[in-house]
Amino acid sequence: MDSAIVIAGAGPVGLMLGAELRLHGIDVVIFEQRPAPAVESRGIGFTARAAEVFDTRGVLTRFGKIEPGEQGHFGGVRIDFTKLADNHFGVRAVPQYRVERGLEEWATELGARIRRGYSVLGYTEDDEGVTVTVDGPLGRFQHRSRYLVGCDGGRSLIRRLAGIDFPGTAPTRGMYLADIIGADVRPRYIGERVTNGMVMAARLDDGVDRITIHEDIAPPPDGPTPTFEELADTWLKLTGESIHAGRARWISSFTDSARQAAQYRKGRVLLVGDSAHIHLPAGAQGLSVGVQDAVNLGWKLAATVAGWAPPQLLDTYHTERHPVGQRLLRNTRAQGLLYLAATEMDPLRQVLGEIVALPEPARLLAGMVSGLDVRYDVGDDDPLAGLRLADSPVVTADGQPTRVFELLRRGRGVLVVTGADLTPATAAAAWGDRVDVVTGRWGATGADLPAAVLLRPDGHVVWTSRSTQPVQAALGRWFGESAATAVETPAAAEAAQPAAVAVPPQKITTFLAYRHDAEEAMNLYLSAFDDSHVVKVIRAREGEPGWTEGTLQHALFSLGGQQVMCINMPPAGARGHDHANWAELTFNPAMAMYVQCQSEAEIDRLFTALAEGGEVLMPPGTYGFSARFAWVTDRFGVSWRLNLSREPALR
Repeated sequence: MDSAIVIAGAGPVGLMLGAELRLHGIDVVIFEQRPAPAVESRGIGFTARAAEVFDTRGVLTRFGKIEPGEQGHFGGVRIDFTKLADNHFGVRAVPQYRVERGLEEWATELGARIRRGYSVLGYTEDDEGVTVTVDGPLGRFQHRSRYLVGCDGGRSLIRRLAGIDFPGTAPTRGMYLADIIGADVRPRYIGERVTNGMVMAARLDDGVDRITIHEDIAPPPDGPTPTFEELADTWLKLTGESIHAGRARWISSFTDSARQAAQYRKGRVLLVGDSAHIHLPAGAQGLSVGVQDAVNLGWKLAATVAGWAPPQLLDTYHTERHPVGQRLLRNTRAQGLLYLAATEMDPLRQVLGEIVALPEPARLLAGMVSGLDVRYDVGDDDPLAGLRLADSPVVTADGQPTRVFELLRRGRGVLVVTGADLTPATAAAAWGDRVDVVTGRWGATGADLPAAVLLRPDGHVVWTSRSTQPVQAALGRWFGESAATAVETPAAAEAAQPAAVAVPPQKITTFLAYRHDAEEAMNLYLSAFDDSHVVKVIRAREGEPGWTEGTLQHALFSLGGQQVMCINMPPAGARGHDHANWAELTFNPAMAMYVQCQSEAEIDRLFTALAEGGEVLMPPGTYGFSARFAWVTDRFGVSWRLNLSREPALR
């Protein structure tokens, strides 16, 4: 296998999934057809539940300035979050490109291989894995993996290739959106109904405003993108305000089409985010639900690859998230009718406005949009079971203050045990390679929580000390057999450590020929390569024809275990001068040094050392099967090809 997992698409959802897999040490490659990260943003915020997920993994602070949204809405009907008991505050005015940038930094730090400029063209599947056909900067190649995950958007090629149905409703309405500069636009963060339409405006970074326009009489967008002048004319017609002095940095559109994949998993192919569901963007739910899909799938897929997943664990991704997607489409379609329909919906808007002034209806609709009401069937009877545990404070047994989200940061299961009964902690010790056990006490706001709570890696409760089943049953259901009882099978062992990429052995001695600068070259290589040393040096002796005494004739030295012979070209009159055409030969062109490096940092370090005074043929980047590759001819004429591999031959 070239990797355990291939992800198609490096948007926020694909990056989140890649990072989740890397938290568990799973080898993952993300192929993204765009050559560079996006600079535009279809989304400009996320829900309270998505903010919790990001905070749980410690990445929320990577997105720059965070501005909570204290006011929400359901189809334009305002909901005051400050009057609700639960924290439904989402995050507003954070462009999606900032989210992508923060997630890419995190995923890269964890070791995910992100390959931009690579398009997935197709795949074949067998009992052992998938063979993915990819088109990259150097042409087409095949990449072998155990699973393929489509995070490639609403027009997902992976979904179509897998033959997964995508039923739903055709578009009836649409909106245009644009990021504009140089126009002083009054903020309308949750939108505003105006005569004959709806408009929205939000202040983004560096003086950029996002505007959204819906005109009641306009058909769904289906044609050329309008010019900024045309959008500015419509804005003036709907609001009476002119934005003609500005200019557009980006213009796009969307409709109210609502579709959902019939299956989130088919064999070794899975769908996540917009690949699995599309809908009218309302309440920042698109990115938010996709990220929650990724966090639900990540640990289950990792467990399957690692070999400890209990039976049917991977199938629970569909059974848990598909109903969430169904409810998402239902609420966004309802919001579309309220938000975008013409004046005939005004009486319903007014009635609903009176209803949501009451706490319980407001809490119901807010929970539907924020995602805080998501509850899975986890096979337990406790009232908390299936819900995501709030970020309650915890004081550990050694007196250290922490909180639930910090305990989940590593992406593992967590068992919190408070009080004097440590029986659950003792029982969970056998799952210590998958579940962290924390003893101590709940903080002030957690006083009403059960004495013990077992959390999955995604933060959902699967057992408490009030449950009728023993903790061992929940541990076995969600975390497989304990380490004490599990019998490692050959398949599980192979899954835990994917096979290394085969690299041809390089044990032959390589000869490098120079014109009276072999010593300088040898010193460069010895300083550039770790664990290298001189084996033997032969210098000219007094009276030797054609040589100056002490001049290096040849040297044998080791570069990472491979023996290299460095030869000075004999001057005229010296022995061996007539054995070759030394006047024209500077380096045997059939010889190129192929160096298998252990890290991207090592490639960059060697490239810098060897390229000084030489010629760069390919700067460090991604080419073909190589996770990272560089090609340089050093100042002595030697060709070096630096490649990242799991099986170094020359380092």
